[in-house]
Amino acid sequence: MIAKLHRAAEAFRVGAEASGSVALMEMLDSLEQITAHPMVETNLPGIAECLGGVMAAQSRGDWTGVADLLEYRVLPLLEGVPTDSD
Repeated sequence: MIAKLHRAAEAFRVGAEASGSVALMEMLDSLEQITAHPMVETNLPGIAECLGGVMAAQSRGDWTGVADLLEYRVLPLLEGVPTDSD
């Protein structure tokens, strides 16, 4: 999941919004599968708020903003969460 988040941020940062969107959706699918993990449960309100910001930046076409939110706001909220093997 973390690798997918990094791939999404990297793609958005270079303006490859199509591949960034695919990686973001894959990361969200992974996140959905582990929502019962205590770390995710605890941070879910913050994650949801950040993802709302990601969607707003995405709708504005602010790809750097999307990348920054993923790397600097969402990623720290997911530290310590078990990741999948991607």
